[in-house]
Amino acid sequence: MEKRDTIIRDENNELPNRISHEIRTHLTNIKAFTQLLISNPERDVKSRMEFLNIINDEVDRLTQFLDELHSLTQVEGSDAR
Repeated sequence: MEKRDTIIRDENNELPNRISHEIRTHLTNIKAFTQLLISNPERDVKSRMEFLNIINDEVDRLTQFLDELHSLTQVEGSDAR
C-alpha cells in the first residue's frame, strides 16, 4: 500500500513540475532575448527584428500552452461534477 501511495504522490507532483518547466522555458527565452535587445540598443535592425520575432513566437507558444492548460482544467472540472 505504501508503494502505491508513493507512486500516486509522485504522479501528482509530476504535472505541476512539467507545467512549471514549460512556463519557465518560454519565460527564460523571452527574458534572454529581451536582455540582448536592452544591453545593445545599437544592434543592427535585422538582428533586432530577429530577436523580436523570437520573443513574439515564444509569447505565442506560452499563450497556446496556457490556453490548452485552461481548457484541460475546464474539462476536468466538468468531469468532477
